[in-house]
Amino acid sequence: MESLKDLWEQVCDKIKEEITSVMYNVWFDILEPVDFNGEILTLSVPTDFQRGIVEKNWMRLLDESVAHIIGYNCKINIVVKEEEKPEVKPVPLMNQFTFETFVVGPSNRFCHAAAKSVAENPGGKYNPLFIYGNPGLGKTHILNAIYNYVKDHSPHINIVLVRGEQFANEIIEAIHNHSTTVIRDKYRQADFLCIDDIHFIAGKQSTQEEFFNTFNVLYQDGKQIVVTSDRPPRDIQALEERIQSRLESGLLADLSPPDFETKVAVIYSKAELLGITVPENVAYFIADQIKNNFRQIEGIVKKLFAFQQITGEEPNIMLAQKAISEIRSDDATPVTIDKILMEVARTYNITREDILSKKQSKEISYARQVAIYVIREITNMPLLNIGKEVGGKDHATISYSLKKINQILDTNPKERATVNDIIKNINSL
Repeated sequence: MESLKDLWEQVCDKIKEEITSVMYNVWFDILEPVDFNGEILTLSVPTDFQRGIVEKNWMRLLDESVAHIIGYNCKINIVVKEEEKPEVKPVPLMNQFTFETFVVGPSNRFCHAAAKSVAENPGGKYNPLFIYGNPGLGKTHILNAIYNYVKDHSPHINIVLVRGEQFANEIIEAIHNHSTTVIRDKYRQADFLCIDDIHFIAGKQSTQEEFFNTFNVLYQDGKQIVVTSDRPPRDIQALEERIQSRLESGLLADLSPPDFETKVAVIYSKAELLGITVPENVAYFIADQIKNNFRQIEGIVKKLFAFQQITGEEPNIMLAQKAISEIRSDDATPVTIDKILMEVARTYNITREDILSKKQSKEISYARQVAIYVIREITNMPLLNIGKEVGGKDHATISYSLKKINQILDTNPKERATVNDIIKNINSL
């Protein structure tokens, strides 16, 4: 068996010369040598799906690599491990977000390694860890992979995972209900705090104050902090400078757009989770059409899975085209007035109902005027229609509000940054 192991290691070295490390890790790392009698080399894989992909796409490379090492052609037999042969079923969403299901390529290797390091050694040299990148590149996957790893390997650690939007909502609600102590205990007693989309706290004074104090308490106690955003700290407008400084004091890891081969590997990985086979030409077509968004790729594979379940039709180019057009159509869903009102309310620590009410306090009136401005900027809705959306205000009131906010934004860079961030957050919801 030792000689078989040596033979297989030489074959693998030869294969690595022919393909990228990404493709090797996805489709050859899973192979294990079982037997070689001089005429037949038997290799095992964990699942039927993987056997099908290897036999369809990689047998020629296997044949040539083995022949190069042993000096003659032999038959290669791929078998499935008996103990791992049960029917493949889609796993729950949270369980999909692991380090094992995160496809590593040149664009995300550093970030993946940093995340794995903090999961294995919380409070170590990478604290805080700040992960950033455009939407759809895997930030949420990485953060949940950290969470799942810690839960599985260190159950004694109190790890808390929350979205920036939820964190802000909890702080606002606690202030209104006079229950800030409960929220402080929840986050300051954490051993490991993960916040997804930290940019949602920008411009929200009370929320930033609470995050700043929580950060200090955890950091001084040697607790691990990991946050994500769609941009680096210095580019988060309306984020307090003291918070920006603390976030930049640790390790910044960016997720860059993936290369073609990584996208193909992601397609195969998502297909395996669902138990379907995506032909090579279909995978290449999807990877070519979707430039830099893993979330869209996952959505397309799920649609192919749904087509197969409903119609029995195997994934093909025509179905892929249909799935891609539907995904792009989904992305074009317009922003709703309710989303705008909710984001403005969160920013100014009031409620959506306050904006729609007849209350005339300075804080509520100003937030209402900002909401009017943002609605106009995003939707270009007629002024009369905007008035109906914000509590039945007349044309003159809407016009006055727009004029006032424009004047403030022209002379107040800080408030301009806050309003710009509101618009950016709404567009990313």
